[in-house]
Amino acid sequence: MKGRGTKEAQAASARSSGGDRTTSARARRGRRAGGTGALGAGCAWAAALFCVCAAVSAALGEEEPPYMDEVFHVRQTWRYCRLEVSASHWDDKITTLPGLYALGAPAALAWGSLQCLLSSVLWAPSPGGGDSPLRGSSNSSWASSLVECACDVGARPRVLRLVSCCFGILLFPVLVAILHRLDPSAKTSMIVPKVLSCCLFPPLFFFNFLYYTDTGSILFVCLSYLFSLKEAYLMSAIIGALAVFFRQNNIIWVVFIAGEACIRISHEKELLPFFMWAVKNIPEIVKKFWAHALLGVAFAAFVVINGGIVVGDRSHHVVAFHFAQFLYFSLIAAVTLIPSTLFLVDWSTLWARTRTKHQGNSVKQYLLWAVVASALTILFTFLVKNYTFVHPFILADNRHYTFYIWKDLFVKYEYFKYSLVPFYVASFFFLHWLLKRSLSYSWILLYVLCASCVLVTSTLVEMRYFVTPMVILHLRVHKSNKGTWMEVACYLCINSLTIAMFALHPFTWPDGSTARFMW
Repeated sequence: MKGRGTKEAQAASARSSGGDRTTSARARRGRRAGGTGALGAGCAWAAALFCVCAAVSAALGEEEPPYMDEVFHVRQTWRYCRLEVSASHWDDKITTLPGLYALGAPAALAWGSLQCLLSSVLWAPSPGGGDSPLRGSSNSSWASSLVECACDVGARPRVLRLVSCCFGILLFPVLVAILHRLDPSAKTSMIVPKVLSCCLFPPLFFFNFLYYTDTGSILFVCLSYLFSLKEAYLMSAIIGALAVFFRQNNIIWVVFIAGEACIRISHEKELLPFFMWAVKNIPEIVKKFWAHALLGVAFAAFVVINGGIVVGDRSHHVVAFHFAQFLYFSLIAAVTLIPSTLFLVDWSTLWARTRTKHQGNSVKQYLLWAVVASALTILFTFLVKNYTFVHPFILADNRHYTFYIWKDLFVKYEYFKYSLVPFYVASFFFLHWLLKRSLSYSWILLYVLCASCVLVTSTLVEMRYFVTPMVILHLRVHKSNKGTWMEVACYLCINSLTIAMFALHPFTWPDGSTARFMW
């Protein structure tokens, strides 16, 4: 009997072991299938974005000059190609650090050198027109002639816009990796629409076709975030420094990334326990995030030496308390998240529970809501009245959509800005409900503080300033799959319209130049 029991136990153990191996094999197959699906989606995204970039470039034409701020970015990249990197060669109209040019110049040199070499070898006209400057050059001047040709050929708008397009292509796999880190059990079918909703956010998607800092800025912020999730904190800080070189206020998102990592390490969801943990574990925090701290100290030293955050022209980039800017962002964030939350809850069940709950305690519940809503209405009205700024650029440049919003609504109707207060209050309740479903109050407070520091300090209202806080928000909130696909469909429609307006419907400015509509 004893031998029989031993044999049965061994057989059961073997079956259990075999079951575990089967489960592990299925998990590995699932991960491989998910990786294959994500790779296929990434390749499709790259092909689609490249085709759209090529179509926009073809619509603009070969000789299309740099557009708006591209004039300064293209010219500065040309100077970097020629190694003219001293302060005396800096364009005062540029207000950001030279991260874009430090990466754009090598790309321009590589592309321009290839074009010039091919034109010389094939005895064809140079890409810039005329005979190739490399022919007939002596050995001593050949290298300098190649650099001159490469700078003239590579540092052109049509070439440099491909740099932004490449940033947009790389953003997709970075966001996929972030979502896999945040939720390792998530299926590719859930991750892909969420990533698409971030990449297709209209103010972000639009600047894949222009040589601006926006796509590079969000790419390196997200890449820094990814390394933080991998607990590679030194690399996260290094990439964060590169993000700061694209846009100075990214230092706030470096702080956010380090702060969120502390929240993850602490495993504390409430505010007070997290603060208590942080105070007790300061040595451990410094040990893990010394590189982030060093970056913060270096940035503070830069601000002191430079006399401010902005480099170049500071007259139109004055720091202020523009609290209305955060209200605009909250309203837009709520609107963008509504489609993805329509299928998040069972509305009939929620309504039934609400009615049952209110039958027993309706007066107290409604009174609490009324008090909070009234307090928020008073606060938001005060902020709108005293902290709404109209930047001179908004009403002076009819190439931006914000010009028409301000001219036809905010300026034309004096009290229009106050009519939005109820929507701000509704956005507050909606975002609070959505965020607390999946995120701790520590995370929410950290996010609100960082987003406020970025947005409130800017007097100029531009939709592209909302890109980074919007992408981070959409990555972290819980969204239904059907609703997210609805969001993607809405973004596709908006992007189709804005790109068509930009590429196919130019108009003439008073100075005779060609103007185009943009965010």
